[in-house]
Parts: sequence; C-alpha cells; structure tokens
Amino acid sequence: MESPTKNRQTVETIEALVDAAYGARQVPKADGSIVELKRGRFNAVYRVRLRDGRDVALKIAPSPEVNVLTYEQRLMANELAAIELIARRSAAPVPHVEHIFDGAGPVGAPCFFMAFVDGENLGELLEHGEKADAPRLDHLMTELGRVNRV
Repeated sequence: MESPTKNRQTVETIEALVDAAYGARQVPKADGSIVELKRGRFNAVYRVRLRDGRDVALKIAPSPEVNVLTYEQRLMANELAAIELIARRSAAPVPHVEHIFDGAGPVGAPCFFMAFVDGENLGELLEHGEKADAPRLDHLMTELGRVNRV
C-alpha cells in the first residue's frame, strides 16, 4: 500500500537541498546518485552519493498539508532528539546527523541529512525469518543485546 505521508521530491529539489547543505561542489551529477529507499512507511528517504563519493541519507517528513495522527506530528523532531540522546548518553552506534532543515527550505517540510549506514533491516529479517538462518539471527540478536546493555 502506498503511504500518503511520503513526501517524494524531484531530483532537482534534492540537488537544491544538497547545495544548501554541502555546497554546489557536492551536488551529484551522475545518474543513479539519488535513489529512493522504499523500506520506510512514513518519511521519504533517499540515498544520495555526493560528488566526493560519500553516501548520505536524506529523510523528508510529510508535507504539512497531509493529515497525520497526533503522535506522528513531531515524529522527525522526536527522531532527531532520540539520535542525539543515544549518541550523548551511550556507546550505541548511531549515524551522525549532518544537516537539518526546519521546513522553510525547498521541500516545505522538515528534513535532514545523516551519514548513510549500509546494512540489512533487522525488522525485515525477523519478519521474514525464512530468509535468514537461525545461527545468523541468534548472532544479530546477541549483538543487539550487547549494544543495548546498560
């Protein structure tokens, strides 16, 4: 099912965001440098390869015109606060947030760039356990416990 909250943007708009965040020299020029990641169900998320070769993730909140549930209204702000809190108070690995736009920019909604972390989605692996063998899932759950240990 297609989510009405996904605030998809054109390549040109994403390039304008890259320019505003990283400068004109980092705006991608190669085909395939901007790819939508479709796993999420709420925000639009893109993998962007900057001209220096770094990959960053761009997360874009729903448009203010889209009706969302009360708890979803500040979801991106809460996510950013959680990332900052985890980074400050634990040794758990979290991606570095590089640039935040409050909604006044080209997309008209909050968005941010963060370091891109390549990997598999644990929730999807657990949901589709037949794709992952039991020893691998045991290892992943052990690592998750180690990271979350207080």
